[in-house]
Amino acid sequence: MKNTKQDSVLASFGSACLAKVPAVAYFSVLFFTVLFYIYGLSAAANLNGKQETRFLEYGASVYKYPFLNRYLIVAPSESPLIKQGLHRGRLIAIDNCEAHLHASLASLYECANVGEAESLDILVLKKGQIQTFVGERSQLSERIEQVKIDLGRLALDGLFSLLSLALSLLLFCKARHCLSGLLLSFTLLFNVFESQFIYLGSNIISDTAIESIRITLAAIIGPLAMYYFPNMPVVRSFKSPWLWAIILGIVLVISFYHLGMSGSIASFAAFHYSVAFALALVLAHFIFKYKTAVNIRQRKQILTLTYCIGVGLVLYLPLMLIGGVYGFLVGRFIIPISIGLGVFFALMRYGLWQVESLISKSATLSVLSVVAFSVWAGIDQGLQALLNQTLGLSNKTFTAFLAAVISSLFAVPAYNFVSKSCDAFFNKNLHQLKRFLSKDLLVLAETQTLGTFIQHLGDKLLKLSGAYKIHLEFADHQRLAEPIEYESLGSAAIDEHPVLKTEQFSYEVKDVLSIVIKLTFADRRINKEIKEELEEGTDEMARALASCSRWNYLESKDPSMRAMRPMHLPS
Repeated sequence: MKNTKQDSVLASFGSACLAKVPAVAYFSVLFFTVLFYIYGLSAAANLNGKQETRFLEYGASVYKYPFLNRYLIVAPSESPLIKQGLHRGRLIAIDNCEAHLHASLASLYECANVGEAESLDILVLKKGQIQTFVGERSQLSERIEQVKIDLGRLALDGLFSLLSLALSLLLFCKARHCLSGLLLSFTLLFNVFESQFIYLGSNIISDTAIESIRITLAAIIGPLAMYYFPNMPVVRSFKSPWLWAIILGIVLVISFYHLGMSGSIASFAAFHYSVAFALALVLAHFIFKYKTAVNIRQRKQILTLTYCIGVGLVLYLPLMLIGGVYGFLVGRFIIPISIGLGVFFALMRYGLWQVESLISKSATLSVLSVVAFSVWAGIDQGLQALLNQTLGLSNKTFTAFLAAVISSLFAVPAYNFVSKSCDAFFNKNLHQLKRFLSKDLLVLAETQTLGTFIQHLGDKLLKLSGAYKIHLEFADHQRLAEPIEYESLGSAAIDEHPVLKTEQFSYEVKDVLSIVIKLTFADRRINKEIKEELEEGTDEMARALASCSRWNYLESKDPSMRAMRPMHLPS
């Protein structure tokens, strides 16, 4: 008995640890993403600093990372070092002065005799190997003043990388319980590594090694995330020929990437074609999946993502091969971004992975922020004009404080109105359930027979909760000889072996009445806010049923109205 208890404790501990593995992995990648991004931003902002540009007379700018004895070297486009193959990399040494032994640029320059020597040997870690370049002052026809930075390109880079990060966090926070949602959150997080800032920051380790790991993982995780979209069971997936076709695409992408890393231009082009081929396989799988979808909502979710994958596929090769500098930048981000936006639209419009509540709350807070700031600014400006014209006062601090006080009086009504409006658009089932329980319930209870009302109530709850099956039992010990039971199935088709989960809501007054509602969900969970609304509204449903039962009972006493006597419903 003791061993059995210990085994169960160990099993529960092991399952709890296993459940935390995705979160630990995600936040580990997120930590390095943020770390590299911050270091990259710092490098981009300081490459043209006074100390950094001292080395430009040899054809490059040198930057030291904060808190680390690691150095980045970047050659401007007009530098002779570009012809030798140096664009950027981690600086290992200048002549015989090893960079990691020096805590500042000044110390490193002094050791290497920078500014006096006519030529210097520059050792750089590039593509996993230490390569030697020669910087000569005599090769420069004119002095390079600074490294030219394309602000427009960096702004576009920052926009795409932050959009990828935002979509990744959204999916991880609200969709990680689904395998596809979890894998997509990782894919979009890896997409942030396409940023120029990540390349600059990851040189604290090795940009080539980090990029190789990132491409390999993204090439595996991304297609598998699409294969399991939206909720394909893992157990039955290994027999599907589509899975093996997608695995073939993954193998081609990884193989051609590593061949391209050897420097072959043909292999580099073949890598892009292999990415397009893998994406075409995913697109074909989505078209097949659309035809076999189990319900209309899932078809719309798949169709939305199919369109977005198609857009990414059409744009990818032209942008990467003939798009120029800006086209190449957009092409690096285009596939995961198009998929991420497709998922976002599916979340908003078709309730993918049941995150309607998050979308509704986000929209509520965004709209409320704009409204609150607009109201405050309007009142502030109005008070300043009023006080200035009537009393000749001009105190901006006083008017700002007074405007904030007045604005706060409208905070609760504004929140209620905006929240209700956003729920009506983004979280329609919750909005309709609130309306049904607060307005329609009692009206229907007093105008229908008990049997019809129970059937209407059960069907409404089944539809708005998204459940697969409902079982409703109502007992009125004073007026009914036995409880009335109602059971119904939803119209949506389900898999042959679904994962079922039951939620129960009950209300009881001992020896008077009771109501029990059991909702069974197939391959999904109940919306959290709908669950809270049902928990709070069960007593309202009990009151409505009691009212209907009472009126039916009184009417049944009239011999001319015996047809309205409560009837038992078949299961």
